[in-house]
Amino acid sequence: MKTRTLRLPVFFKAARANFLISSLIPAAIAAGVAAYLNAAAAWVLFPVILFGVACLHFFVNLVNEYFDFRRGVDLPAKYDRVHPLASGEVSAGQVLIFMILTFALGFGCLVILSFYRGFLLFVLGVLGFAGGYSYTGPPLAYKYRGAGEIMILLFMGPLLGSGIYLALTGELSFVAIAASLPPGLLITAVLISNNIRDIDKDRAAGIKTMPIRTGLEKASYIYASVLFSVFIWIIIMAVLGYYPLLSLISLIFIPAAVKYSKILKKREKHLDTIDLKTLQIYAGVNTIIAFSFFLGALM
Repeated sequence: MKTRTLRLPVFFKAARANFLISSLIPAAIAAGVAAYLNAAAAWVLFPVILFGVACLHFFVNLVNEYFDFRRGVDLPAKYDRVHPLASGEVSAGQVLIFMILTFALGFGCLVILSFYRGFLLFVLGVLGFAGGYSYTGPPLAYKYRGAGEIMILLFMGPLLGSGIYLALTGELSFVAIAASLPPGLLITAVLISNNIRDIDKDRAAGIKTMPIRTGLEKASYIYASVLFSVFIWIIIMAVLGYYPLLSLISLIFIPAAVKYSKILKKREKHLDTIDLKTLQIYAGVNTIIAFSFFLGALM
């Protein structure tokens, strides 16, 4: 049997390093909120927080790579450029080793941070790791049961945002939780667009994502509703004074949201990259929110 030599780029490909921004931006927003509220943040812990979040991101995506392959969701003939395990660029054993390594490093960061911030942070961190694993890992594997979207909203939104803020400041904040909703909602939109794009592949593998359960038409309306609820939320929070008014600059992405909603509804061209296009909205809107808090802190 041929031995595969694992190259670092292949590991990053399997761990979805190109989507790492979806995990690091919530950290930037939490830091911006801490600065905006003039909280007593321990900035020396921020590098540990970032490294831990990155490890959690890699761990969850390696779990997804591993169990999607085991269930036959990722097929070598069609998805070799996206999934290195399916293409044979990496072995299942190598993915498993890196799963364990990223978990150990990320959990080690959680232990260090919990030493300074207490048991509540440890509980939130454990929930984060467990929830990330259970996305595709047994026994729950909630991605395959049509619950992936709502669980991602919770884990990549309020849980991640409040956990990062707690690790940085030692306290919870309504503003931090409110600021975590746009990242949670928009990463959910990314997932919905991905699942609509992959609906035929997922149906053939016997898994039931939300678009399979609801049908394409309803799923496209849910996608659009999630996108536009973000802009409504930003407007409400800015008017009430919880977000800086500068956050309203993020409304410039409304035309893009309209465009991509039409693409999904009609299943037009560019559907194969709709998740990456939605990720661009994620990055743009949430980067503006993060900067608005930092700039607001200086005013």
